[in-house]
Amino acid sequence: MKGLLRIKFLTSEHLESTNRNKLNETHSLIWGILCCSISQVFRGKCVAAIGRSLKSESMRKRFIPDISLWNLDHAKKLIAIIDYESTNSSDSRIIRRNFSNYRQYVETSPDTNIPEFWIIITTLPSKRASKTNWCSWDSIRKRMSKDEYLKLLENPYEYWFPKYSEAFDELGKHTQKCPLYVIDLSSTHLTLCLPKHKNSQWNLGNE
Repeated sequence: MKGLLRIKFLTSEHLESTNRNKLNETHSLIWGILCCSISQVFRGKCVAAIGRSLKSESMRKRFIPDISLWNLDHAKKLIAIIDYESTNSSDSRIIRRNFSNYRQYVETSPDTNIPEFWIIITTLPSKRASKTNWCSWDSIRKRMSKDEYLKLLENPYEYWFPKYSEAFDELGKHTQKCPLYVIDLSSTHLTLCLPKHKNSQWNLGNE
């Protein structure tokens, strides 16, 4: 990550704007970084599947996490789920989709099918955004008033994370079965935001 930021292959525009031209690149770049990190951390003990759909027997619909990790010794043993949400989808869909998929899967799966951990990565700059660089899905879908959109522009991170935190707290019994971590990625830092008591921050060296 630091290397790509240093040579400007991954730029602040990828991580601080909803510019669609850049967003076409952002997901592929982050998935590549994540897969490289997984390889280094797990040293060939697991395989990363991109876009493999999942569904417990009791779930009505399948969902497709960005990356799922599987134990190489046991082909059907799910180790982890990692979802990356770019600036374009770091909004109410974290609660409506990501948290909902997590809750339903953990709630309806046998213990043997529940992953060891689940990570959701958001991309929300903790700074003022402009209308030209920050398009809101919630505003377009009329899920947000114009006044709320203006509040969002003041600081997307500070607008959304109190809402994420409140929804996260409601998942208490599920996080005992499967630890859930919400991490925010910016052009300067990687921050473990939830659960609050584990809050940590790593400098990406691009300040």
